[in-house]
Amino acid sequence: MELTSPWTAEQSWRTARAKGSREYHSLALPGLVARLDGERKFRVLDLGPAHGLTVEFFSRFSCKLYIADLYRTLQSYRIEPVDDEEEDEEDDRLSKIFSELLPYDPYTRFDLVLAWDLLNYLEPREIEALSRRLGRFSHAATRLFAMIAIHQEIPARPCGFKIRDSETLEYDTVTPETRSAPRYKEPTLRRLMPGFEVGSTCVLRNGLQEYVFIFSGLTTPRRAG
Repeated sequence: MELTSPWTAEQSWRTARAKGSREYHSLALPGLVARLDGERKFRVLDLGPAHGLTVEFFSRFSCKLYIADLYRTLQSYRIEPVDDEEEDEEDDRLSKIFSELLPYDPYTRFDLVLAWDLLNYLEPREIEALSRRLGRFSHAATRLFAMIAIHQEIPARPCGFKIRDSETLEYDTVTPETRSAPRYKEPTLRRLMPGFEVGSTCVLRNGLQEYVFIFSGLTTPRRAG
């Protein structure tokens, strides 16, 4: 397995273990992992930070793992909400931002994208810009795994998710502070994620709804001003 990451997995893993982890049984993960078995080399994009447990898990497959740590790197680009008159400029700005944060070879195609709970921490326009950027590196069989909060509150920052085995995820709440959850519904996600269709979804007891999106290759034009 090859690893591409801005951080060392071992440093992140030591920090997570020091804080303690909780685990839960994922209903979507087994099917996603089963797709990685085969002779050809797979590409996996983890939009979260590097975690040694996840790196160790994927080391058993013939794959290249990319680590984006997207939430942390996105913070330095965020500004105050824009006025309606500046919406077109904001769309262009977000497109450039995600091009910088996900600067992959144009011929790269990911088989699996792990978004974890990231979408709960993005504004609608950010989700749309991110989805369009990911679409550039997706093929007709690309799966995107995401967790959407269904409760009214979520931790103030994304949790650190790690894969223990093909059915079990560990996660850490990195801060005791909370914030209101956007509670995105399926029709909203469909609108904000051009090119991605809902393949399956299931509600868990921990307040998260797992989604598996499949890239269809069909995108809609950007909104007119």
